[in-house]
Amino acid sequence: MRNIHTDVLIYIEKLKEYINNSDKVKKYFIGDNNEEQFYDMVLNVAIVNHYKRKEPNLNEIQFEFIKMTLDSFNEIDEFETFIFTYFSKNILFYFK
Repeated sequence: MRNIHTDVLIYIEKLKEYINNSDKVKKYFIGDNNEEQFYDMVLNVAIVNHYKRKEPNLNEIQFEFIKMTLDSFNEIDEFETFIFTYFSKNILFYFK
């Protein structure tokens, strides 16, 4: 297991609590997507944010990009079952 800064872990836990306490928020951000993949992607971006800015919080654009990425891959999977495999750790995000 990789060494993740405490601030990042606290941020992820608070985010999970916030999303799980609101059906509307959960439906918007996760919808029909895989919840584990969503949080894996958020975690990866939060780690980079913390490293670069000393703050793990994702901004609105980062959240929307993750949501669109997962939505896009799910649409592809629906049409091409077993032809395309998505692994969130293989996608790199670059935010400035």
